[in-house]
Amino acid sequence: AVWTMDQPNISEESWDSICVNPHQQYLDQGKEDGLREGLKAGFSLGRGMGRSQALKVGLEVGFFMGFIEEVRTNVESSAGEEDDSKKQRILKGLDEFSEALERFRDSSTLFNGDNSEARDIRSEQQRLRAKFKLLKVQIGLHNFSIERVMDEAKKMAADTLPPSSNTAPPTSSTIAMDW
Repeated sequence: AVWTMDQPNISEESWDSICVNPHQQYLDQGKEDGLREGLKAGFSLGRGMGRSQALKVGLEVGFFMGFIEEVRTNVESSAGEEDDSKKQRILKGLDEFSEALERFRDSSTLFNGDNSEARDIRSEQQRLRAKFKLLKVQIGLHNFSIERVMDEAKKMAADTLPPSSNTAPPTSSTIAMDW
């Protein structure tokens, strides 16, 4: 069986494309496969990074909320120990910080579908950190930070847990805050 140009099942264009670049179909298929696998890997990596960042933000917000609750309790229970105007300033600062945290935690504005008013989470975090630092100065806790608390918790856990246990809380090196 000899192939001739008269056969109807192969056009002259397809014959030319096979002769000019016989590997083009494999290149195209490889490109499609690579794009598909790259997108899948990118989505998976993005999801993992998003979870990690959400954990960090959640830890920080939880730390701030615990700080507010503890300081408020201590300030309100300290009768006559401090200047009343100083207590009022601290309580007012705690209220403002608490309101800012509640606005930050309001997820209804995160996914409204309107990108024209997308929230800038990083700048909101920076404002919260600035308010936290201001409160620390007002209260006199200059060296108080989440990293220090996490390091102390790790040391306490290492002292109380058996050596074979790996349930120590994460360290500040594994949960790096951007401050």
